[in-house]
Amino acid sequence: MKSPARHFTLIMLAVSVLFVGLPVLLNYLVDPYDRFGNNTMGVFIMAERELKPSEVVRFPHNALMIGNSRIASIPAVKVNGFKFFNASFAAATPEEIYYFLEHYAHKEELVVIGIDMCARDPGVLKGDIFRPGDFASVSEHLVNLQTVEYSLKTVFSHWGGKPSRYLPDGSLAAPEWGNAGKLDDPTAGKRYLDDMKAHMVLNVVPAPRSLSFCRKIADTLRARNIPVVVVMPPIHEAVFRHVGEMNLQGRYEEWVAEVTSIFPNVVNLTGSPYGSASNFYLRDPLHYKPETGVQFMNEVVVPYAQKVLAERRK
Repeated sequence: MKSPARHFTLIMLAVSVLFVGLPVLLNYLVDPYDRFGNNTMGVFIMAERELKPSEVVRFPHNALMIGNSRIASIPAVKVNGFKFFNASFAAATPEEIYYFLEHYAHKEELVVIGIDMCARDPGVLKGDIFRPGDFASVSEHLVNLQTVEYSLKTVFSHWGGKPSRYLPDGSLAAPEWGNAGKLDDPTAGKRYLDDMKAHMVLNVVPAPRSLSFCRKIADTLRARNIPVVVVMPPIHEAVFRHVGEMNLQGRYEEWVAEVTSIFPNVVNLTGSPYGSASNFYLRDPLHYKPETGVQFMNEVVVPYAQKVLAERRK
């Protein structure tokens, strides 16, 4: 006959397994961040940095596009010439782009990198956030109560017929700023534009930071014999005009020359007609509309890239 103490111990052990094991199993199988590649219901939270390392392996592709949210909004399936995976994520820095490509760019026919006007190394480095997780970090993720919350949200969102935030090709399914941009609020748009102008002036003024991660990206892709084309996406015409009004055009051109010295194949659309105000959202003039991104990719970037590849084959 079992002693009361042993009986109590077994009960407590079973309760512990129930309260710890079930959430861990739920988090692993539902995989709300798609961190483990198990997610089949869709991702309904902001989890670009977690899901794209899994999806880039699963999605058949022969080219990558990568940058910040302005590139992330371009639906890869609508871009001609290559089968792109959109590896972009919000507020991506050159450091993050480097580490992603270091891990996941190996046999692509082309990599297109979006570099915003006057971007440089980040002021605070994060290190390699895409390195495989160790046992401690994986365990912490699986037993995290917030992950349980997101797992349940994923299940109920899927059952409710809600679409995933991301498409299988890595693109945003429906950028949130698109919905906001449909609201007629010129005052909000003007405030945003004023903030962008001030921020851009600070960016154009040379900072004590280099383009070291851009050089690392170029060296890595060159060593792997992967062609790379850099696109400097359009910015809102009012912001670009403001740079000239502040007599900063020369410094901007110095930055362009520096980037071009690192990446020989650059498509500079910063001050192009694609920057027309009508191509941007009214309330969010930072982001051009997805159809604008598709347009400049198909009309300019992809044809340019195809010429680069043709020259390499000679």
